[in-house]
Amino acid sequence: MGVFTANTIYRHMSEAHQGFYDDEPIIQGVDIQEQYDLLRRIQDQNTLAQRMQPANVDRRDQAPRAAEQQRVDMMVDAARRRLEEVARRPPQWEELVRQRQHREEEARRQQHREQEARRRQHQEEDARQQQQLLRRQQERVQHDSGNGWNCLIM
Repeated sequence: MGVFTANTIYRHMSEAHQGFYDDEPIIQGVDIQEQYDLLRRIQDQNTLAQRMQPANVDRRDQAPRAAEQQRVDMMVDAARRRLEEVARRPPQWEELVRQRQHREEEARRQQHREQEARRRQHQEEDARQQQQLLRRQQERVQHDSGNGWNCLIM
């Protein structure tokens, strides 16, 4: 199990687990209208199944079925409420992801600018050192040619 910072946990949960809640029946990355249709079909099937139950079913069998049906109905209602909430508000995660990508891109640009500035600074320093070395060599040559005997033996 990984350890995540406040900046990385949301991306991890969205990418790796498709959400934050265990009982959330909403399928991420699917058209919202398609999800509404799917939930409506599930509820219609449950209603049809209830209507088709024989009237003479033992009351002891009905209690567990009713509890299961209530649990399914609660999940469908929770999913519907979640879908309605998502449909009402703009997708905040997309904006957060865009903002994060923008910040990361800006940080990369800044890092590139800093690297480029350091590279130019090193080049300028190397050029200065080369000029100083050349100047010293010229001074030495001038010094050596201007002083001394300058004799030529034949």
